[in-house]
Amino acid sequence: MKNGVYEKTEKPAEIVKPKKTRVKLVDREPKNELEEVEKAYLLQYKVLFEKGILVTQEPVINWTAARKQTNDMLSKFGKELILKAIEKAAADTWCVKGGYCLSTILSSGVFSRLINGRGGTSDEFTVSDINF
Repeated sequence: MKNGVYEKTEKPAEIVKPKKTRVKLVDREPKNELEEVEKAYLLQYKVLFEKGILVTQEPVINWTAARKQTNDMLSKFGKELILKAIEKAAADTWCVKGGYCLSTILSSGVFSRLINGRGGTSDEFTVSDINF
């Protein structure tokens, strides 16, 4: 304000950059093996949720830790074996009742059981059926 008169000043036009809309992984093609594994897990999770088996719409997961674990498993076992474990885990009573968590599925004991074991329901076989 100068001498009781407001001065009109011109401000340079602000350039508003449009926000990039992030497309969810389940709605796009994966960019690498890590995303392929994550997408397979998320799609299985979605199926279990829609069947009313799981309560939360999104998995409760620490993605940073899960990605490190997934990368380690990818280097040791490869994508196909991990995808097989994710698929088997969706039909595994223990994995599903435990919340169907990617970190649990990829833990060494559970992963080994899913890949090398005979099944995930106790009524499928008994201890006496296993030849030691």
